[in-house]
Amino acid sequence: MEPPFQRGGVTIIRKFQGLFVLNWIRRWNRIAISLVLLLWGAAGIPAQSPDHPPIATRIEQGMYLTIMNQFAEADSVFQGLIRDYPDRPFGYFYRGANLQAWMVDHEDYSRMEAFQYWMDRCVAVVDSLEQLQQATAWDYFYKGSAYLYQSFLNGKQRQWWQAYRNSRQGVHLLEKALALDSTLFDAYLGIGSYKFWKSKKAGILTWLPFLKNEADLGLELVRLAIEKGRFVKWIGRDQLTWMLLEHGQLEEALELARGNVAQFPESRFFNWTLARVYEKAGLYREARQVYEWLLSQIRQLPETNHYNEVVILARLVDLACKSGAESEGEQYLRQLRQVKLSPDVRSRLRKTLSRLVESDEPCGASYQTRGMPWRKWLPLLEQELLKLHG
Repeated sequence: MEPPFQRGGVTIIRKFQGLFVLNWIRRWNRIAISLVLLLWGAAGIPAQSPDHPPIATRIEQGMYLTIMNQFAEADSVFQGLIRDYPDRPFGYFYRGANLQAWMVDHEDYSRMEAFQYWMDRCVAVVDSLEQLQQATAWDYFYKGSAYLYQSFLNGKQRQWWQAYRNSRQGVHLLEKALALDSTLFDAYLGIGSYKFWKSKKAGILTWLPFLKNEADLGLELVRLAIEKGRFVKWIGRDQLTWMLLEHGQLEEALELARGNVAQFPESRFFNWTLARVYEKAGLYREARQVYEWLLSQIRQLPETNHYNEVVILARLVDLACKSGAESEGEQYLRQLRQVKLSPDVRSRLRKTLSRLVESDEPCGASYQTRGMPWRKWLPLLEQELLKLHG
């Protein structure tokens, strides 16, 4: 028989050990539960998915900077995404998209090689994920979007066959993304835009069985992307504005364009759209005000080839003519003749000038050839430019 103090000591020790084990089990349960919740959350929104809040916030920040023409700052944000998530495609895609935005804003396509590099990297990353059977719906979304962005610049360079091939490939990949995740509404922006513009450019050929008129469906899909998409709301609204202009729905186009500029008043992208909508709606005074603002902004750029400056001045000449402000039109024309252009830009501009005025009504506004229709005085204006800067 053990002494009483030994029996009590053993009892105390055993109780202490039991409490220690119980506390350890409870603590481990809490840790285990936390891990389960973390893994459950990661299954719902993977930690490297673009809609994971820490990543989504950075993407939205970079997109905001791009829309506001702060391209260097946006590039820094997207470089950070590449650094932190080198095995995912979104950083590469947005860096390329930011370069495309710079080129469109400046009408300067000297950075095409860098743009192509980042889009190729985006595609290559997704290809690697496919080989590992780890590609997600978002990965296919970015791969498809990379092809669509390449298609857009193919069109700007008049590479029509390549533009068609890249657009078809891009839409196929976006549809694959939706097959994996039907709630990835961002994908509908590219699909809807493609269906709309394909139908509009096909024209009378839409009676053919393989060329359906899907313009209305395209509008519906873009609206869906704007309403429910994660990242495409403002870009989608701008795209929808141009589609509505083409579709003849000026009132809604004007509402969208004004709303975009109200949200991003310093965005040259959205102000270009608003100026064009005003012009189409016959609101010439308002259009001139926006073009004047754009002109002042473009003239302050440290890098410019003066392409957009000439485009704006030519539009201001025409708008002054249409609103009866002949003396102001003369001032715009004098400014236009003083712009110095490189041979490459001058060559591109000769093709562009003939598309600047859409009305068939006589303008009477060459101011050196007063009373002549615009179809006659625009070629003369081109000749004047060639004499001055040839």
